[in-house]
Amino acid sequence: MNCPIEIILDKDFLYRRVHNNLLLISRNFDEIPPYAFKDNNGISTEWNKYSTPEETRQRALDPKKNSVINIKVEIVRQFQNLSVNHAPIPLNRAHSNINGLKTYKNEDQTDIRKRLSRAAEWIIKASLTT
Repeated sequence: MNCPIEIILDKDFLYRRVHNNLLLISRNFDEIPPYAFKDNNGISTEWNKYSTPEETRQRALDPKKNSVINIKVEIVRQFQNLSVNHAPIPLNRAHSNINGLKTYKNEDQTDIRKRLSRAAEWIIKASLTT
């Protein structure tokens, strides 16, 4: 199924899975770890127009070991060079990317990831004992 690429509005939200391993590495289970916004050829997210937090979680290889965070699109776009792009893939019309983080120097990338993590919110928090 080919889905058209749509424009994501500033008022919309993006969901992102955060694996328990990132929480265990950071050792701070209350804060969203900055590494949750690591850029692997784009930061893979899901648009709230076509997904729910639970659907986003269920698309993980092991949903029970994944939490879900959200961030408002408008916040992401406040950073120079960052963009939010709808990038639907087969079986996931909600798939979207945050692009542009790699255009910054490493120390600036770290700062931006920290700022994004502070702006994001927990939606579903996985148990660390599962």
